[in-house]
Amino acid sequence: MRSPGVDLKRLAASALSDQGLALDLVETAVQTVQRVTESAVWQRATASRQRLVEVPFQTLLASDGPCKTELPTLLRGVIDLVFLEGPGWVVVDYKTDRALPAAVPKLTEHYSPQLRTYAQVWQALTGREVHEAALFFTHPNCYMPVSPVP
Repeated sequence: MRSPGVDLKRLAASALSDQGLALDLVETAVQTVQRVTESAVWQRATASRQRLVEVPFQTLLASDGPCKTELPTLLRGVIDLVFLEGPGWVVVDYKTDRALPAAVPKLTEHYSPQLRTYAQVWQALTGREVHEAALFFTHPNCYMPVSPVP
């Protein structure tokens, strides 16, 4: 999203090399990126007047705050995609699990607490409502909204 038109094969090779991964994964990485960039949520994000990718954050979760913890906890994370639509922010987390479509509901349940926390943190940081939070499973190319949004 930051570099439309970039040579995906070169970018994939560079990223794989940086991570110490085999270069024979280049085609798989490119196909994954293409699935994401062809998705409806990607189109929504590119149409947004404000969008951010790979947003790092760090926040202290107080025991009496919106993300309940027993002790004050320093939370660090990276939000894959966040963009602004009329009703508020949309927070998206990409998941690259190689799963059959039948496994998606169980994976959604597994990852939902993480996404809800990201949405709560984003809402607290921006002071604007998060109206949608979703997981995008790159395999099998599935967008799964998570509720309730904070």
